[in-house]
Amino acid sequence: MQSPAGHTRPRFLLLSMIRNYLVVGFRAFRRQRLFGFINVFGLAVGLACALLIALYVRHEWAYDRHHPDADRLYRLTSEIKLAGEQMDLAVSAAAVGLALQEADAGVEAVARLLPADPIVRVGTETFLQERTFYADPAFFDVFSLAFVEGSAAQALTAPGQAVLTESTARRYFGEASAMGQTVKLGPQGEPFEVVGVVPDVPEATHLRYSVLASMRNVLPEEPQGPEAWISNVNYLTYLRVRPGTDPSALDARMAALIEAQVGEMMRQFNAVYRVRLQPVTAIHLGPALANEPAPGGSRLYVYVFLSVALIVLLIASINFTNLATARALDRAREVGLRKALGAERRQVGRQFLAESFVVTLLAAALAVGIAWLLLPAFNSLTGRALTPVDTLGTVGWLLLGVPLVALVAGAYPAFVLSAFRPAETLRGRFRSSRSGLVLRRGLVVTQFTLSVVLVAGSFVVQRQLAYARTQGLGFNREQVVILPLRPDEGIRAQEHAFKAAVLESSAIVSATLTDQYPSGGNESNSLYLPAGKPDDAGVSLKIYTADFDLLETLGLEVTDGRALDAALPTDSSAFLVNETAARLLGFSQVEGAQLVEIEDGPDGPRVLHPVAGFVRDFHFDSFHHAIRPLLFRVGEPGFRYDYLLARVQPGQMDAALTHLEKAWGRFSSGTPMDARFLDQQFEALYQSDRQLGRAFGYFTMLAILIACLGLLGLSAYATEQRRKEIGVRKVLGAGVPGLVALLARDFARPVALAVVLGAPLAYFAAARWLESFAYQAPLTAVPFVLAGVLALTVALVTVGLYTLRAARANPVETLRAE
Repeated sequence: MQSPAGHTRPRFLLLSMIRNYLVVGFRAFRRQRLFGFINVFGLAVGLACALLIALYVRHEWAYDRHHPDADRLYRLTSEIKLAGEQMDLAVSAAAVGLALQEADAGVEAVARLLPADPIVRVGTETFLQERTFYADPAFFDVFSLAFVEGSAAQALTAPGQAVLTESTARRYFGEASAMGQTVKLGPQGEPFEVVGVVPDVPEATHLRYSVLASMRNVLPEEPQGPEAWISNVNYLTYLRVRPGTDPSALDARMAALIEAQVGEMMRQFNAVYRVRLQPVTAIHLGPALANEPAPGGSRLYVYVFLSVALIVLLIASINFTNLATARALDRAREVGLRKALGAERRQVGRQFLAESFVVTLLAAALAVGIAWLLLPAFNSLTGRALTPVDTLGTVGWLLLGVPLVALVAGAYPAFVLSAFRPAETLRGRFRSSRSGLVLRRGLVVTQFTLSVVLVAGSFVVQRQLAYARTQGLGFNREQVVILPLRPDEGIRAQEHAFKAAVLESSAIVSATLTDQYPSGGNESNSLYLPAGKPDDAGVSLKIYTADFDLLETLGLEVTDGRALDAALPTDSSAFLVNETAARLLGFSQVEGAQLVEIEDGPDGPRVLHPVAGFVRDFHFDSFHHAIRPLLFRVGEPGFRYDYLLARVQPGQMDAALTHLEKAWGRFSSGTPMDARFLDQQFEALYQSDRQLGRAFGYFTMLAILIACLGLLGLSAYATEQRRKEIGVRKVLGAGVPGLVALLARDFARPVALAVVLGAPLAYFAAARWLESFAYQAPLTAVPFVLAGVLALTVALVTVGLYTLRAARANPVETLRAE
C-alpha cells in the first residue's frame, strides 16, 4: 500500500513545475518590456471592451427573466391589416384573453392592464405619476408578486382599490404605513383606498408600474358580443399557462375564436385580424410594436455590440500571436538549449502557454480596473444603469475566458516554436521561416480588415444620423412647445379659453389644440371609402384630430385645395388628407373628392365628408418608418383635446414659457405644467441610433489603438533586426526619408490589402443596417474610401514614428555594436 507521502510527491512536482513555468514567464515579460507592455495593455483594452459589452448584452437578455416561471408567461399581441395598412400592436381587446381562458384549460390566469391618467393627488399635494395602470386582480397571480403589505387575495378585487410600489408609497406617505390611505387618480380626483404595497419593479423589465388601480372602476362589466373583440384594442393582456402547454396550440385556439366572433365581418372589409401569444421574455428585444408601455431594446444592436466585442478581442489576441511569432528568432536559441538539456516538445509548449497565461492573467486584472473606471461613461453611452455589482457578476465569465484567450493567443508559438530542432538553432542556422512571415502579414491584414469594417461602419452610422437630422421633415419642429392637457381637468374643461389666454402674449405666434403631435400622441385609425367605390376599395387612415390652426402652427403646406376654415360652418365636417392618402384613395385632384365614413360596423350608417385639401407629406415618425396615410379632421362639439402646441417667436422662449406658466395657473386645477419641446421629442426617436453611433465610434478608436500597438511592436522588432542594414545603407549615402519609406513599405502592403478586403465587408454590413430605415442616406463610396485612407494613414504614422528614430541613428555606433 502506498504511503500518504506518495500522494504528495506528484502533487508537489506538479505545483513546482507550474511555479517554474510562471517564474520563467514573468522573467520573459521583464526582459522584453516593450513587447510585454504592448501585449498586456492591448489585451487589457480588448478584454475591458469585451467585459463592458458583455455587461450590456447580459442586461438586455435578462429582461423579464426575474419572474418566477418566466417561461410560462405570455402577452397577447394584435395584428390588424386593413386596406393595405398593417398595424402591429402590443395590446388587444378586452374580451380576447378571458375568452381564451374559458376555452382552453392550458391558461391558468389572465390579467389586463389599461394605462391611466398620470395625475395623482394625495391630500393637498398633486403628483405627475407616470406608470399608472388599471389592473385586474389576477395580475398578482400571473406575475406571482409577493406583498410587502396587504395580500394578493384581497387586492383590486373591488372598485376603488389601489396597490402602490414601495418607493411610490414612501413618496406619498413617508415612513407612515400606506395601508388604508386614500389617493385620488385622474383629472376628476377619483378616490382609491390603498390595499397593498408591493416591491419596486426591477429595471430589467418592459413593464414598469408605480400605481395599480382596480380595473372595475373603468370596466364595471365585461363587454360582450363581436364588438368586444375589435373595439377598444387598448388592453395589455398577460397570460400564465400551465407547465407543458404548447403556445402554438393556444394560437390556433385563439384563431378559431376570432373566426367564430368576427370572421365574417373581417372578410366583408377584406381585413385580417390576428391575436398571438408573445413570450414575456422576448418582448424587450422583440419586434417594435405600437402601444408598448415602454421603449424596447434592439436585437440587432445586441448582435452588433457582440460582433464589435469579438472583433476588438480578436484584434488584441492577434497582437500577442503576431509578436510571439516575430520574436521566434530570439527564442530559437532558448528552445534549442532547453531541448538539448532534455526538455520534451510538450514541456516547451507548456512553457509558451504558461507565458501566454501570465500575460492574459495580467491583462484580465487590468481589464477589470479599466472596465470599472469606464462604467459611468459606458452607462451614459448606452442609456443603461449598470453597477459595479453587475461588473463583479460578469468577472466570473471573464475568469473562465482567460484560459481560452490564453490558448488562442499562445497556441501558435506553443506548437510552432516548440518544434524547433536544437541542432539547427544552437549552430545559429535557424532563420525566420517564410511561413512565419506569411502568417504575421496575414494577421496584420486580418487586424486592419476588421478595423476598416469598424471605421467604415462608424462613418455610415454617423452619416445616416446626420441625414435624418438635416433632411426636410415637411414641417417646422423648431420653437414649438407641447403642453399635455389630459392630466388637468380644469384646463380640459376650458381648453378653448386656455388657448385664447395663451395667444394673448406677443411671444406666441400661433397655437393649436390637438390629440397628437409628430413623434407622439394617440394612435387612432379608421377605414374610409372614396365616394362611389365598393367596400373593398377602402383605405385605413391614421386620424389626426386638431382644431383649425394646426397647419399654421406646425408649418404644414397645402398642395391642392385649401386649409380648413373656422369661418365656414361646413368645414367642421370636412377633411384634409396628406399626399400619401390621396394617392392610395385614387384622388388625382381635390375637386370633387369625397370620403365615406362607416360608423358602427359594416351595417352601420355611412357619412359623406368633403375633402377640402391635400397636405404635403411630412414625417410623423422617425426615418425608420415610411410616411403613413393621414386624415386631418376637426374635433366634434364637446371633443376633449389632449395637447396644446404653441409656436414661439424666435429668441423669446423664456418670455413664452413665463406667459404659459401664468396662463396655466389661471385655469389649472392644481396640476403642475409639464412643458415639452417638439424638436427634443422628435430627436428622442433616434436615441438608440445615436447610442449605437457613439459606441461604434469609441470602440472603433480602441480597436485601431490596439491594432496600432501591435503594428508598433512589429515595426520595432523589424527595425531592430535590420539595424545593421540601416547603418550600411546610411554609410553608402541613403537618406532618412528613403530609409523610412523602405522600412514602412513592408507594413503598408498588408494594410493596403486589408483596405481592399475590408471595404466590401463593410459595405455589406452597412447595407444590412440601413435596411432598418425606410429613408436612407445614399450609400456612396465616400465612407469606405475615408476608412481606407484613415487606416493607411494611422498605420504609416505608427510605423514611421519608430522607424524614423532608427533611420536617424548614427551608423558608426550601429556598425560598431554589430
